[in-house]
Amino acid sequence: MVTNKMDGRRRLVAGIGTAIVIVGVAAAILLLPPVMNVGLEIGDSAAILGVPPEVARRASELSVQELLIGPGSFTFAATPGGPPFYGPAEAAHMQNVRVVVYAFFGLVLAGAVATVLATRRMSRADSLRAVRLGAAGLVVVFAAVGLGLVFAFDTLFTLFHEIVFPAGAGSSTRPLSGSCSCIRPRSGSSPQACWPG
Repeated sequence: MVTNKMDGRRRLVAGIGTAIVIVGVAAAILLLPPVMNVGLEIGDSAAILGVPPEVARRASELSVQELLIGPGSFTFAATPGGPPFYGPAEAAHMQNVRVVVYAFFGLVLAGAVATVLATRRMSRADSLRAVRLGAAGLVVVFAAVGLGLVFAFDTLFTLFHEIVFPAGAGSSTRPLSGSCSCIRPRSGSSPQACWPG
């Protein structure tokens, strides 16, 4: 009986860990410049930001660099000798985003370690079953979140920011302008696909 409970827990840990790792790998792929550039083009970010496409690409690449490598000040200029791309409120928000990104990838690493540890004591068939279950569960979660975003983007966007970024800490509840404002929901409009921000 105890062994069955432990096996069930291991399968659960391996499944959840697998789902977390899949999301982490997907997020890492989305942060690659070639992928980001396609997203910028599809979202017409340059037009939304009012800058040439090469400036939008440079700002995106510098934003990702600041998020992942540093220094994390978000005071860079998108054009040589130009003004900072982000205003003070936007830079503060992006600094908070950086903390969330590091926490997220820490969770991904923990998920990978948990999956490896959980599957070490399982048969190959049980390990594969647990991994498949985690991947299948992730598909269901993504479908539910996707439907929610289609029908309630503004509400979910605001809720996410209220939960993840406490008010007064560079969050979306503070007025943002310029570069970050294009990704915020606007009443009566569709969501904007504008990175960076």
